[in-house]
Amino acid sequence: MRLKTKLAVFSGLLVFVALVIIAFLLLFFEKQFLLKTIKENQKNVSSNFVSVCSESIINEDDLLLVNYLDSLKKDSSIKYAVFLDKKNKIIAHTQTRLVGGFANASVRDENVIETTAPVAIGEKGFGTAKIGFSKLMIEKTVKQSLDLMLNRIIAASVIVFVIGVIISVFFVNMVNKDILQLVNGARAIGAGNLEHRIKITSKDELGELSEEFNEMAEKLKELDMMKNDFVSSITHELRTPLSAIKGYSELLLEEDLNDIIKNYTLTIRDNSVRLGNFINNILDLAKIEAGMVELDKKPGDITKIVQETLDFYKPLFNKKNIVFKSEHSGILHSINVDSDKIRQVLANLIGNAIKFTPEGGEVTIETKTVNNKAEIANSEQFTDYVEISVSDTGIGIPAEQLGKIFDKFYQVRGISAKGTGLGLSIVKGIVEAHSGRIKAISPSRKSGQGSEFIIWLPRQEIN
Repeated sequence: MRLKTKLAVFSGLLVFVALVIIAFLLLFFEKQFLLKTIKENQKNVSSNFVSVCSESIINEDDLLLVNYLDSLKKDSSIKYAVFLDKKNKIIAHTQTRLVGGFANASVRDENVIETTAPVAIGEKGFGTAKIGFSKLMIEKTVKQSLDLMLNRIIAASVIVFVIGVIISVFFVNMVNKDILQLVNGARAIGAGNLEHRIKITSKDELGELSEEFNEMAEKLKELDMMKNDFVSSITHELRTPLSAIKGYSELLLEEDLNDIIKNYTLTIRDNSVRLGNFINNILDLAKIEAGMVELDKKPGDITKIVQETLDFYKPLFNKKNIVFKSEHSGILHSINVDSDKIRQVLANLIGNAIKFTPEGGEVTIETKTVNNKAEIANSEQFTDYVEISVSDTGIGIPAEQLGKIFDKFYQVRGISAKGTGLGLSIVKGIVEAHSGRIKAISPSRKSGQGSEFIIWLPRQEIN
């Protein structure tokens, strides 16, 4: 789950939990308030009943008491109201049929809350006023009030929740925007783009982190420049003594040497050539990284360039008993490229195919014209491309390593044959300097095994 989703879910849950807690507290305190109000109302009704009883005695007005009892009958929460004399004789009752009888003090109804108050005038007592309130009606009244309030709370909560979610999403997007900038910046810097800078202007922790990232990128850039300068200087310094070693070894080979000395001299020469190629690769890579690739573009026949490179590798094909195929399709006119650089690209790819293909395997080089801008490039500058693919039936490249094989000094893990890790980086640099593109596929589209490298080179510019 992405951080944006986590923050949104967390914010939504936080708002939801807060609303639930607030709703619970509101209902709890509302219930307490209702019960308190009902209790005070019962107390007031009881007090009024006592006052009416006292006034009825003083004025000797039984009708006043009867009328008041009739009004109490209309209150559904009151089950009964009774005025008893000192001997528990019923003087007045909401149920008139019970008047004149005696109250049974031992009978108690669990569904009734009874209030009792003495009726006195001065210090002289005349009896007791009792009112029985229905528990069921009280509970029903409380429930109705709480249900009404709950509905209002739910309606308000939905509105608040929606507003809260909208605010949370806005906040999450604002924070996530800065986090995405950090992530993309870290990816760009990790991919080697040390010129990239993260633009976060906030003064919070994310802003401080972006400043640290930018400072780190600047230091890495300085270190990378120092490293490149050092490597370039060293390789240039090595060229002179290496050329001398190679030259003297070739002079020695022209002499009449015995077999042992001749083998030693051949070893010196071959290794000096190998080291010279490695130094040239480092210098080429330094030029590519500095954007200083020098191209001598001239119209050339791409099929001829491919065939010349294949002819150069024929002895190696024969030595490993590898079948090689060269296929051409489409109308292949001349293409404006640096022929030597393209030969270097093809030589590297074909050399790798031979290296990683077992004896009796197969290497196929296919050349054709294509017109597929959506797949090849994002630029509208070119319309037609020449596609060159080099496929083999070798060990292939693990899928998780395909995205790294063009990185400098990267070597595919799990294989015994190793190189310098510079060849494919140089190949990519040369192809991109021609405004082209290169892609690696494993397994190959043709054989279903091994690997395949596809190059697209622009054939014609739109005027």
